[in-house]
Amino acid sequence: MLDKIIIGKNLANARSKAGIKSQQDLANILVDFSRSQIGQYESGNNLPPLAFLTSFFKLTNTSFDEIILGLPKSVSVTDLMTEDSPISLFNLLDELSIVTDEEKRMTLISEIKTMAGNQLEELTLQKEKNIQLLEKQASLLDFLKKEFNMKP
Repeated sequence: MLDKIIIGKNLANARSKAGIKSQQDLANILVDFSRSQIGQYESGNNLPPLAFLTSFFKLTNTSFDEIILGLPKSVSVTDLMTEDSPISLFNLLDELSIVTDEEKRMTLISEIKTMAGNQLEELTLQKEKNIQLLEKQASLLDFLKKEFNMKP
């Protein structure tokens, strides 16, 4: 089910990050919505309608995934090139294939095991996040069906 409180907090945070200081300032920009309506959305008392969200996303340069699902902005490729990234693991595997010194090979094997373990842990966490995301998407679809009287 959608968490109105979290959505509200995400709205308030995005508004603030976009440099819009108050709910009234936002209402002045999005003239179809009053300060009290925006307050209801940000406090989690009401879910914002799609018309509000569409304008809000454009204005704050945010997305549905960020505000409604609570997902972070997309991660760039350079963010993925950390010590534990698959790219680094493949580099170690390549290095292992050409190293002949047994002591260096054992050190590399140990590093590869550590990295692979870390990546497995990260993938497990990602799997859990994906399951939560699918549950949120299912809740959203149920909400939209009810909101627009759609039949399955």
